[in-house]
Amino acid sequence: MTASSKLSKHVTGQKKKKNSFLAGVKQEIKKVTWTKKGELWKLTRVVLAAVLLFGAGIYLVDLVVKSCLDLLRYLVRTFIG
Repeated sequence: MTASSKLSKHVTGQKKKKNSFLAGVKQEIKKVTWTKKGELWKLTRVVLAAVLLFGAGIYLVDLVVKSCLDLLRYLVRTFIG
């Protein structure tokens, strides 16, 4: 068997594997239950609201910590020098 025929068989085998894989992917995608458009928008709004709430919570905690540290720095400078 020549090198070119071995290469040809290898390439053909690779194409068959690729086509078989893609056919399997196509079958699996057909089985997926896709979210309806209305439900998708509803869930998107829920996620955005949750992100905004957590972001606001983190911001508030950051403000409290910063204020406490500023107060501590003020007290140290006032009493210790």
